[in-house]
Amino acid sequence: MTGIYADNWEDRRKDFWNELSNFADGLTLPWLVLGDFHCVRSGSEKRGGNSPISRFVTDFNSAIENAGLVEPRWEGGAFTWSNRARKRMQQSKGCH
Repeated sequence: MTGIYADNWEDRRKDFWNELSNFADGLTLPWLVLGDFHCVRSGSEKRGGNSPISRFVTDFNSAIENAGLVEPRWEGGAFTWSNRARKRMQQSKGCH
């Protein structure tokens, strides 16, 4: 099992994708990879803000494929993270 916290900077993240793939090449046992990759696999994985840059999405998907990783089926909420800013703003205005 490997925990990931990828860099925010694309050039460093791309180097990491290469390291991930190289590491995967040497494995003979099943491998679980989880964490924060700081990237999405498609625009549907992001709500609000700027759309993801297609080159970054393509690079990330290539890295996943090159490392032989598969995304498990997800059950539950569509998003795993939220800063709940809208809810806090409504509560601070007295709206419930």
